[in-house]
Amino acid sequence: MRRSRRSTRGFEIAKKNEAYTLHQEKYVGELLQRRQVQGRENHPLPKIVEDCEWKDPRIFKECQAIIGELQWLAIRTRPDLCYSTSLVARMIHRRPAYALGLCNHMLRYLAEHQTYGLRYGQDTEENILHVPRLRRPMRNL
Repeated sequence: MRRSRRSTRGFEIAKKNEAYTLHQEKYVGELLQRRQVQGRENHPLPKIVEDCEWKDPRIFKECQAIIGELQWLAIRTRPDLCYSTSLVARMIHRRPAYALGLCNHMLRYLAEHQTYGLRYGQDTEENILHVPRLRRPMRNL
């Protein structure tokens, strides 16, 4: 079994046998350390609940910053975060405190699944990312 690794422009590329893996484990580690994430989660988002809240501009800015960092990961090597970041980004203006709680949940999810990435080729390992198909229709939040 032959394995080689390279890092370029924030991406880490590894080749094992005939498969390539593209991930950003180092960036995820730095993000988790910078955000001082405590705990871990198995799913990107919990159940969404509806309610009203007071809007604090500081919470709004913090939530925007975290969503930006998560979207940067989502569009490059973490498709498991795409739906979650999109959903929370739409919530920021109406429910910033709740959205910030969801952002923190997603950061704990990253802590639990820091090594996930994209794999191209025939190789099979435990860290392959499988994005489940949506089983029920989406509703507006």
